Amino acid sequence: MGGDNAATVIFDLDGVLIDSRSAVSDCMNHALAAQGMPTRPWVDLYRYVGPPLAVAFAEIL
Repeated sequence: MGGDNAATVIFDLDGVLIDSRSAVSDCMNHALAAQGMPTRPWVDLYRYVGPPLAVAFAEIL
């Protein structure tokens, strides 16, 4: 790891470290609504927290 003192911290917020399901679901619903699409109940979107959003939106749409 070289001699530099740079530090990088990466947080993976897909439900492993924190329960981010409602926040991610809110964002997904915002994106759907912005495109004139119907929003979905949070619980229906929870299964998409973690996988790539491109895959999630392809399946939802």
